Amino acid sequence: MLFTLVIGSIILILIALLFTPIVVCLDTDKKLYYIQLKGLFIIYLEANKTEILRIKVHTLFRNFYFYPLQEKEHQKKKIKWIKSKRNWNIPLTAVIRLLKSFKLKRFSLDIDTSDCITNAKLYPLFALLNYKYGGFNINFDGRTKLLLYLENRPIRILASFINFKT
Repeated sequence: MLFTLVIGSIILILIALLFTPIVVCLDTDKKLYYIQLKGLFIIYLEANKTEILRIKVHTLFRNFYFYPLQEKEHQKKKIKWIKSKRNWNIPLTAVIRLLKSFKLKRFSLDIDTSDCITNAKLYPLFALLNYKYGGFNINFDGRTKLLLYLENRPIRILASFINFKT
């Protein structure tokens, strides 16, 4: 009885994880860059004064910081690279199916090229794109902003790999 209860709860947790949303957010105006598995963890990319890049992982109970560009003591030794015999050829159709599984929730592009002639040439293109898709803007004030908010679920990622429709 206890064994079936444990196995059943593990299966329910795995099914719940398959339907948990994954959020990817790029906001250059607020300087927010993160990947979130809602309710479990958030991975932030942050700028740091001493290092170029810092990764902050915020889990349920604790925050962790990683410095991926920091050289460690054991990495200073010369590493002899061994060429792998695996061939990692991923078909382009699989990558396209994976990208199509993401849903675009919010998009906004506000750009200034610092050249008024180029801005004037881009204005009709952005007006056409704004009419069809929305979220495109040309300005002459020197602002450049991008807001990209994507959402996906692990079940849709798996379905894109095994070629099912969800």
